[in-house]
Amino acid sequence: MCGRYIFNDGKNEYIQKFVENAQSHFSQELLFRKDVFPNSDIIVAAKNNNQISYSLMHWGCPLNKKIVINARSETYDVSPFFKGFAPCIILASSYYEFNKDKEPYLFYLDNAPLFMAGIHKNKQLVILTENASAPQSNIHLRQPVIFNYEDAKKWCQTNDTTSLLSLSIQNRKQIKI
Repeated sequence: MCGRYIFNDGKNEYIQKFVENAQSHFSQELLFRKDVFPNSDIIVAAKNNNQISYSLMHWGCPLNKKIVINARSETYDVSPFFKGFAPCIILASSYYEFNKDKEPYLFYLDNAPLFMAGIHKNKQLVILTENASAPQSNIHLRQPVIFNYEDAKKWCQTNDTTSLLSLSIQNRKQIKI
């Protein structure tokens, strides 16, 4: 994942209902934001006191004067850097990938939000990625791990994250921008 997504495109019914319910908890700027970039504060779902709740977290974790925004789902759990990180979900309407010529492509699901898998610690998070499937693999080698609603809830509540990674939704639609 190249590090850019759209939170609220104004079209996704699920996100519109979320925004209506969350207006007393989060700023209008956050709720009606389209493009989201690394080093942004974003709304994240995570387990808190044995319940899933939404909170603000920072997208990116500092490492040697760089910012880590993604982690490989296949290996993050053996990396000392990610020790103590817990699962979280990042809600999105769509995300961008850029091909080798820097042309942007937008990936989405018809009439469904994207529940992107992430991991967090100390209010900082990274998005988990996996090997891309077609048609994404023609544009970029990696893609975010994305769950349906039920599997996203399981992801937030689990202590065994590796067993759920195989539930990622592979077939996303794309449009060239």
